[in-house]
Amino acid sequence: MLIPKFSITQNDEFIIILIKLPYVKIGNVEFYVDRNNFKLFLHPYLLDINFPENLLPMEEEGIHSGSYDYNTCNFFKLIRRTHSKD
Repeated sequence: MLIPKFSITQNDEFIIILIKLPYVKIGNVEFYVDRNNFKLFLHPYLLDINFPENLLPMEEEGIHSGSYDYNTCNFFKLIRRTHSKD
């Protein structure tokens, strides 16, 4: 398995993951958000990221939050952050 090039940015509400996925059939992408773990699988790529805080998949809210740009081969994923109550 290969680890794709990726970058992570954030703001107060979202974690934004930008993943470079050239030469793939994007329709076969599988990604999961489970507590503080984000996983993406798309042969031959595997990306597994653990975050220090829990994440909320936006699909639970009925929001499509992933997109692929065929010109740049970038997959863009938004994940809603949880805010811990201290």
